[in-house]
Amino acid sequence: MGMLDDIHGDKRFFVRDGTVIKNIKELEIALKKMSYDTFGYHANENKNDFANWIKDVIGDEELAELVSDKTKTIASILIGKKIEKVRRLTGGKCPHVSPILECLTGGCGNANCLDPYFHENCKFRMKRNM
Repeated sequence: MGMLDDIHGDKRFFVRDGTVIKNIKELEIALKKMSYDTFGYHANENKNDFANWIKDVIGDEELAELVSDKTKTIASILIGKKIEKVRRLTGGKCPHVSPILECLTGGCGNANCLDPYFHENCKFRMKRNM
């Protein structure tokens, strides 16, 4: 599983306000919209559920450590920067397209997004539809 992949089942993050987060991008967005009360329930001097989820489910200990004692705004910014870094490291290719599928579609960056739900705002899919 890649850092940007969707999480399924009971490994998703269930926010106190009823929001269900299934990937790191959704966490970034949710933190921006989340009330301070809800954020404080999940992240306080006794715990940080967001950092724990990033470490234990997403599998990024470094990012978890970075956001563990930050405000919701700073945590959201740090998560956004990490997402952009991961995208840059994948060469701008869709991180959800496997190398095998890439090869089958002709290789060299010709693969299109395969999951329309996940990629409803994907720049690769938008280019294909133009």
